[in-house]
This record gives sequence, structure tokens and C-alpha cells, in this order.
Amino acid sequence: MHIAIRTDDNHHHLDDENIIVSISQEVARRVPEWYGSNISLESEIPQKCKYPNSFFLRYQLIGFKKNPRALLVKIPREKHVSSLAKAIVNHELGEMAEREFALLVDVSYFVNKLKKLSYAAIRPLCYLDRWNAIVMEELPSRTLENLAFDLRTRFRINPEWNLFKDSLCITGRWMRIYHEVLGDWQFAPLDVDALILEIEQKINILMMAQPRFTDWEEIQTKFRQILENLRGLLVPHVNLHGDLFFTNVLITADQRVAVIDLARDMRGPIYTDLSSMIIELVEQRLKVSSIGFVINQPTIRSLENAILEGYSDTGVDDLPVLSIFCAKLLLSVWNWYEQRVENSSRVNKLFLRSIHPFIRYYLCREIRSYLKRAENMI
Repeated sequence: MHIAIRTDDNHHHLDDENIIVSISQEVARRVPEWYGSNISLESEIPQKCKYPNSFFLRYQLIGFKKNPRALLVKIPREKHVSSLAKAIVNHELGEMAEREFALLVDVSYFVNKLKKLSYAAIRPLCYLDRWNAIVMEELPSRTLENLAFDLRTRFRINPEWNLFKDSLCITGRWMRIYHEVLGDWQFAPLDVDALILEIEQKINILMMAQPRFTDWEEIQTKFRQILENLRGLLVPHVNLHGDLFFTNVLITADQRVAVIDLARDMRGPIYTDLSSMIIELVEQRLKVSSIGFVINQPTIRSLENAILEGYSDTGVDDLPVLSIFCAKLLLSVWNWYEQRVENSSRVNKLFLRSIHPFIRYYLCREIRSYLKRAENMI
């Protein structure tokens, strides 16, 4: 049973401790409805974790004879917000959390209906409107990012390497099902003018950060020429996941894949989600601390193919468009690295500046590579 509880209480006078006490009492009251009278919370004092875009409260359940379970309460926040009291009065985040809860319900229903061994889904239990809070059952798992950073994956040692490659393929398949079943799949013309404007804005920012780099005009012209050749092309538009990165892909102990953080209210070409996954692979070579540089170009391409094969057995249509979206996203990645250097502390800035020429060279090379691939396929 999925329940939405709504109240209009004023939260401004509550501090975080009182909020947690109130949430704990509500969750404790509801546990028997979800699991039966023999199950209860081990403690009403949860573990509290803070992530860039959310707070999490974790409650261990007791009463299960085997396979212990836990509950998670997710409350969205803006990055600069450090208290629950401020997070729960944000009505826009509340609307986003409510959408995420509804999507979790839809995905859970659909995955259970599919009855395929390769997929898993978060079990949503309740949406608590009073606190913008989603209550769900914890899915014991590791993230795809955690698997990618495993040194055995880095050095292509099995079983981790095969698990990583298989998980990418399954994630690609999950993405296709999500787009087709829950994404309202419709064909519409590619918005070339909007893409050109977005790309020009990204390049203008990079030109200010790197005025000595002389190839910006050439790269911008190449983007424009390729996109003009794609004008009028009908491409699939869907309700996007919008944040399909490795941190939002979970892998269970029995090697099933689940995708989380579904609340983005975005619609656009399917290539937005596909390029997110692919460019995450390209970025792996820049993860110096986790020895990402050992991943060579052929390996990245083979993993990219695993995603695309999962997404479509017959191959993804309009590969030139996908290549353009990959190149465009790399401009955003480049901007992120430039801002990271600029905003870092003095000590970190010295280190980042020492490796930044390699990063720029690599990103520029990859952008050119995707543009060349798009050009060759038109």
C-alpha cells in the first residue's frame, strides 16, 4: 500500500531534532501497516546522512527471522541548505519529491510485473507531505560508480569486470523500457536552433576561461555545420530521467540493476539520457585518484557499445545525433573542470593547474572525436 499523508502545519519554529523526532514517531506508527505487528523499529533515533541534494534518515527494522531490512527517509534539499528545518519548507522541492514518489510507485509496479531477474526496484512505502519526505525500503546494493572505481574493474579482472560491463548493458535496457513505457515516447523535430544556442553559450564561457585556446571558432563552426545537416530530423522525445549517472544506478548482491533519483521534470530527446551514461565512461580517464587513466580508448568504446546494445538490440538510430549530444555534454564537463580549478583552495589549485593541461587536451580530443564520428555518419 502506498500512502500520501498531508498536513499544513507550520514548520518554521521546529529545529532539526524535533523534526527527526516527529518523523520517527510517524514512521514507527506506520511500520506495522507495512510489515505486520511483529516488525518494529530497532530505534527511533536514525542514522542521519547528508548528500549534495538530500538528507537521508535510516532506521533498522527488527522482527525479521532472516534477511534484515531497513527503512530510508529521503528529504530533498538545495546544496547550500544545511538544516532539515529549512529544507522542508521548500515547496518546489516538495513537489519534486512527490513526483519522485509517484515515479517510484510506477517503476516498482512495472518492474514487479516484468518479473525479469536482471531488474530490481526500490519499494516505496509512503510520502509524508508534512516533511517533503519519501519513505522507502532500503535496497542493499552498491552503486555503479563504486563498481567502476573498484581496482579489479579498472584492471579488467573478473568477476568485477564482467559485472560492470553486464550492468551497463542492463542499465541501457532499463533506460529503453523507462523511455518507452513511462516516458510518453513521441517523435518530434530536433530543435537545432536551441542546440546551437546552448552550444554557443557553453563555448563562450570556455573562451573566457581559456582565451589563449585558438580552436574555439573551428569547434563551434563544426557543431553548427553538423546540426544544420540534421535540421528537420524527427527524433524520439521522452520524459527523461535527466540525471542518469553512475551514482544513480544500484547493483544488488544478486547482480540486479535498479535506477534511482527519478524526480527530474524534464522532456527531451532520448540522447540526453544516453549521452549522460556514455560521457560518464569518457570521464573515467580523468579520475586520477582511482587510477582511471588505465582505462584506454578501445575499452571505453566497448563499454559504450554495451550501453547501446542494451538500449536497442538492433542498434540506436540517429547515431550522429547521439554523437552531437555527447560532444555537447563534454563542453559542460570542461566548464565544470574550469570552475573547479577557479574555486579551489590555493594548495589544490596548484595541483589542479599542474594536471589541467592534460584534462583540456583529453576533453578537446574527445569533443573532436565525437564531432568527427557525427560528420562521418551523416
